[in-house]
Amino acid sequence: MQKKQGEGTLQQDLDAWLREQSIWFQLRYGMTGPLCAYRRVQRMVIVGVKLGIVMVLLVCAVMVANDLYLKSSRYSDSVNTSLAFALNLPEDTRAFRSLAVSRKVFSIGDVHLHGSESSFFSELNVKGVVGRRPLLAGAFRPWFPSDLQIARMKIHLNTSYASDWDAKKALSSVLSDAWLQHMNIGRLSLSWGSEGNAGLLDGASCDCERVDGQWILRFKGGRFSYGPLQACEMVTAKVTISKEDGLVLNDMILRMVGEYPAEIRLSGTVSGGTDAQFDGRVSVKRLALSDYCSPSLAWVFSGVFQGEGSLQGSLGNAHGLNISLDFSPEKDSHAELHAVLPVLELLSVYEPKFRHLHGTDVSIQLGYDGKTGMWKADRLAFQTDEIPGFSLVAEGLYCRRMTDGEWFDLPYSPRNILTADKQPQPRKPAKVFSIAMGDAKVSSSAADNAMNVTRETPVIEGRVLLVFPRSIFPEHMNSGIPGVLELADEEGMFHLHLPLKKIVREISQDEADKIGPLLFRQPKREED
Repeated sequence: MQKKQGEGTLQQDLDAWLREQSIWFQLRYGMTGPLCAYRRVQRMVIVGVKLGIVMVLLVCAVMVANDLYLKSSRYSDSVNTSLAFALNLPEDTRAFRSLAVSRKVFSIGDVHLHGSESSFFSELNVKGVVGRRPLLAGAFRPWFPSDLQIARMKIHLNTSYASDWDAKKALSSVLSDAWLQHMNIGRLSLSWGSEGNAGLLDGASCDCERVDGQWILRFKGGRFSYGPLQACEMVTAKVTISKEDGLVLNDMILRMVGEYPAEIRLSGTVSGGTDAQFDGRVSVKRLALSDYCSPSLAWVFSGVFQGEGSLQGSLGNAHGLNISLDFSPEKDSHAELHAVLPVLELLSVYEPKFRHLHGTDVSIQLGYDGKTGMWKADRLAFQTDEIPGFSLVAEGLYCRRMTDGEWFDLPYSPRNILTADKQPQPRKPAKVFSIAMGDAKVSSSAADNAMNVTRETPVIEGRVLLVFPRSIFPEHMNSGIPGVLELADEEGMFHLHLPLKKIVREISQDEADKIGPLLFRQPKREED
């Protein structure tokens, strides 16, 4: 059957006319009419290719324009302005000189800022800021990385403000700018407070994450120093910052350095406007007195303790924190009282158990005064079953620096030693309590004092009461010494009062000299 004349020419004319129309016209009407399925698919492919080319060209144009913008000074200025606004800094503040933006990475070399009256920091230094850049970041709206990796950060926190309004603005600046969702800091140096009440956390890593409008900070490692806690190793810490609760220290684990590394756990909240106040709890485990108290005190009293207490005070002024702790020996451990004091040596002549006593009921109430910077044992109680009825109670114990007068009055101070070499001294009788110990003991004790007591040896203040059975002393010792040794007839106990204002090695020396003559005095024999 022959093809009608002009039929092919008409179809070709229609195709040519359709190709001359817009892409949208072709999509709308190109698939209608008596066209076969093959021609419909062909038309669709052609239109899709044209659309793809247009989109690729458009995306390339946007990417080129966006790259030019992100690498321009306009974008750098906008980031500086945004940071200044977020941190309550002047608008003309420049946190950095330049930044670099590549296809995948956003990076800033150094950031150096000084805070304002309403900033949460007074000084901030950052090195090595890196963020991941999405493909079209910044093309349609202002952009800043939501996830930052920071190599090093050094920051000094503000802990006092001129007004409550400034304090509230500082807190809001931490919680604002929701574009930042995560931040990881490789090495953090965090300081706060002023001279006399300064704290430092150095060398820790920190992971910061925003969850439900609050910041959760997780610290690991580093060295922690604040108040009486000096050069501690921080194991972990968790801090939460929210609008409702402010700054909350959920948990901090510190480990001290020593043969028995004590573990300290802290928790609490920071509140207050113009002056930040900390109110929290502290617990201590495996605290060895020989590692952490004065060596002179550890010479007399030793043990491994655990305790709990409160920690309160200001983070901004020079008074610092006050700590109150109740200690008791660790489980499966006990405290020991060594017979190195003259009175205990004297008692050990009649009862050898006094040479080394193991406590069965021991408690210590310990406090730290941030204003004076001193530890004080408000009460120390020691009891043992080895000697029924024996107890030692000390109150108001604390160490202080020796005065010049006290140092020069010591018999083995440099001045007295030189004086003794130049001027002959009359021979003094040996101390009475040393009769039972032997002259060798006295000479070695004197040499030990001369070698170890220095200008830095602390003086112990406080008062001590020793209670022990009357039966320990000989029968002829049936009376006391007024003001020193009292006999409670109804209890059958001696009460020995030891006022303190001496170095440890001199404690109870005078009392022993007074008791000794009575002990070693030979009782009168009755005539037959």
